[in-house]
Amino acid sequence: MVDGWRRSLELPQEMDEFTVMSKVGRVFTLPDLITKEIERFNDLEFDLYLGWRKDLGDAFRYVSFRTQFGQFSGKISTSLLMNIRFCAHELEKRIPEKQLSQEQVTELREAVWTLYNEVLKSELPPQLLRYALDQLFLIIEALDNYEITGAAGIEFALNAVIGSVVTQRDIAKKFSESDTGDKFWKTMSKIAIALELGKFGYELAHGALKALGYSP
Repeated sequence: MVDGWRRSLELPQEMDEFTVMSKVGRVFTLPDLITKEIERFNDLEFDLYLGWRKDLGDAFRYVSFRTQFGQFSGKISTSLLMNIRFCAHELEKRIPEKQLSQEQVTELREAVWTLYNEVLKSELPPQLLRYALDQLFLIIEALDNYEITGAAGIEFALNAVIGSVVTQRDIAKKFSESDTGDKFWKTMSKIAIALELGKFGYELAHGALKALGYSP
């Protein structure tokens, strides 16, 4: 089963089973995310666009890491996949998602990892160190799972980082005033530019940083 998922998700052969299973877990969250997006539009008929949920749920019940991948994939019919594509097509028309190239994802991931390692070696106070590492890990996870959760996953993570300015205001302010903090927000700005955030995303980021007295 694990090897089947590894091939299906195009994961490296050397990736360990725990990491593969963690990514499979993210696949299981996608139906719920799709449902929430569809429910945003009152003019879309729920049963028409989400009628595939029951069949997919039945297929997911066959997932066990002790069984063969074919026992699961055999439950995924062509018509089921077509219905999911129909749903995805409608969402793409209404809320198109930014597509990042593999080169962009790799470049951003390397930049964030470099900063993560720099923070680890820094002399930041424990509270600030923990804050910085937590925020960077959110972004790293989103970049690592780009093939599954797409640019939306990265944007969610970026929004969480920006939101931490409000929820952890004092810590975020102290961190932003450090040399590492300056590099941190410049890296977040690069991610925002890559995602081509709309006006709302820009204003949210600008307002949060302004609250700290910081202008990238």
